[in-house]
Amino acid sequence: MRSTPPSISTDVRAVGRRIGVAWPDGQLKSTLGPRFADRPVASITPAEIAAMRDELIAAGLKPRTVVRHLTVAHGILRHAVREYGLARNPASAELVDRPTVRYSGEFQTLEAEELAALA
Repeated sequence: MRSTPPSISTDVRAVGRRIGVAWPDGQLKSTLGPRFADRPVASITPAEIAAMRDELIAAGLKPRTVVRHLTVAHGILRHAVREYGLARNPASAELVDRPTVRYSGEFQTLEAEELAALA
């Protein structure tokens, strides 16, 4: 275990190398970066993660998309918990409620010819 937690941008780069995601791309750049990029990971609070969630919902993102953003934040911060011994993950579902994602349960199936026409 390392002794000093880095900024989230440093930790994201480490996680990104491990899982093959470049920083600062996609939701990392647009969601996490502006809020937390240069802050020490240990300074991020569940209230700030909840505020990020609320801002994403207010911006009109669908619940499933908001959950994806929270999942990315959770993964990055979970890495910091393991690597730097942080006491808790501020993006944990135990600390920050997730929006409810509803599934219709309906699937559209395609025949082989329909699938071939899409290719």
